Parts: sequence; C-alpha cells; structure tokens
Amino acid sequence: MTEVALLTTAHLLGGMVLYSLGFAVFVFNAVPAETAGPLIRRAFPHFYLFVLGTSATAASSSRFFR
Repeated sequence: MTEVALLTTAHLLGGMVLYSLGFAVFVFNAVPAETAGPLIRRAFPHFYLFVLGTSATAASSSRFFR
C-alpha cells in the first residue's frame, strides 16, 4: 500500500469514527430528539460524499489497482 493510500484510509476511518461517536452523540445530547433527528439526516449526504471521495482517493492511489 502506498503512503498516500494508507494515510487516506486512516483519514477515512478517523472521519467515520468522529462522525458516529463524536458528532452524532454530541447532537443527541445537546439538542432535543425531535430536533436532533432531522439535523443528523441533513448531515448524512455530506458524510456520504466524504466517504465516497476519500474511498475513491484511497483506492485510486493504492497499488492494487495499478
């Protein structure tokens, strides 16, 4: 695995953990549940774009596809 692919994969894992354990927990503790649900749903498309972009970067920079 190239260094770029390894760092990008680590960035992907860190972002996924931060979103699921940091952002979501914080939102549900900070605001009422009826407000937190729609807020999390509005943030999901941005999260999916992050995951898709980071995964594509990691895959394209790895030696496996070359």
